Amino acid sequence: MNCCDKASDPNSFVWGVRALDKMLVGSLRPGTTVLIAGNPGAGKTILAASICYVNAFRGVPCLYVSLQESREKFLWYMARLGMNFSELEEKGLFEYRDVPLIVDRAAVGHVLEDIISAVTSHGHRVIVIDSFTPIGLLVGGTVEAREVLQNFFYNLARLTKGLVVIVAEVPYGSEKIELGGIEFVADIVIMLKQKVENGFITRLMEVRKIRGAPITTAEIPFTIVEGKGLVACPPPMIEDIPAPRREVKLQLPCTALEEAIGPLYPGHHVTVFYPPDGRARYLLVPLLAGFILSNKLRTLIISYERSPEEIMDGLVEQLGELAGDAKERLEELVRVTSFNPASMSLEELYARELQEIEEYQPLLLVFDRSDIPYLVHGTRDEHRYYMYLRNELLMFRSKGMTTIRVLALIDEKMYRLNTSMADIVLRLTYRRSGEQHRPRLYVWRNGRNPKVLGPAALEHCRSEVQSVIGGLLGSRVG
Repeated sequence: MNCCDKASDPNSFVWGVRALDKMLVGSLRPGTTVLIAGNPGAGKTILAASICYVNAFRGVPCLYVSLQESREKFLWYMARLGMNFSELEEKGLFEYRDVPLIVDRAAVGHVLEDIISAVTSHGHRVIVIDSFTPIGLLVGGTVEAREVLQNFFYNLARLTKGLVVIVAEVPYGSEKIELGGIEFVADIVIMLKQKVENGFITRLMEVRKIRGAPITTAEIPFTIVEGKGLVACPPPMIEDIPAPRREVKLQLPCTALEEAIGPLYPGHHVTVFYPPDGRARYLLVPLLAGFILSNKLRTLIISYERSPEEIMDGLVEQLGELAGDAKERLEELVRVTSFNPASMSLEELYARELQEIEEYQPLLLVFDRSDIPYLVHGTRDEHRYYMYLRNELLMFRSKGMTTIRVLALIDEKMYRLNTSMADIVLRLTYRRSGEQHRPRLYVWRNGRNPKVLGPAALEHCRSEVQSVIGGLLGSRVG
């Protein structure tokens, strides 16, 4: 949860979702009414609870009024998502009121009186109503429902100089809010969508309205992560991306390759291709290990094919007699995680990757078998695949993370799409020589002419990498 700082500005509130606080900075001013709408199970309560939790953590008291869930169930579920409301309750910063089932209009009046009493007694400045739907349905009539909202919830935010968050249900298959036009009264309207496409769950957050502010990004992919809550992933702005840090030059453990590529800086994106039937790990894996060790790079490897244990074993085994000494050091620097692209939507995969990266904060990112998500998702919707991949790479560049994506070369179309986004391209091929097939490495860097390293150069490179790694490990243990 984004809950690490006490309130520094008493005249603003936070969303409790890191990406939204950055993207919608300053949107939650005193007197703001927020409407969170969506289908059942889309994550409305989680977003509303995040707003309540993080503001209370920062010292701003929150009242959570639920018309559909018991206190015990709410506290248990939110604790699983990393929100310890019990602790805030003990400090007097959080109050939960579960309202009995409303069956008539008279009961609506009692609910409103109860809210006023709680706010007056405890000075709550964040008030969550989860959900407005039973009230809106009972009040009936567009005019009446709108009057209830305007005369009570909207004025409640204004008079308390606080923040009122209203949750509303939208039936499955619909994106229309039919509760008396409450979206017109709210200052901010967020619609959470959950749909099934090709057997996968896709979650999107639509920012429909922010009063007084232009909206450039309407839909934001998000996911729900145990221990973290709601994680949103808005696209980066190109104007926010710094130039490469040229004062930091990354060293390659192979002289011939370094001369062919030229200077490699943090934030560069390298794409590596090899034939699907010629995966020369004996060449590529030691080169990667040497690169990590030479620069002492905190590294995250994301594999779409193999388990973390198999990746680490393979990384070490390819070093031959150096494996024993290298294992400990590589385990200190490298973390491996695995995702199966065929088990989730493209949006879910994107959000989970970014959450893993945000948590670990690597200097080097390595994606193993990036051709797999392309085949699973990109061939079905190439435009959407390209959009998410480009946004992801821009985000890595903005954080100064060097990226290496390794792909089996399936077809020329995939090759063109991926190379169009790369700073550096390495393409391993084989050419028959007598009874053998000898490797050749095509090397291209943006702004330079391509070069080719032949079999002799690659063999010398492999020997040099082993020598460099041996020297590093020897100096470390000696």
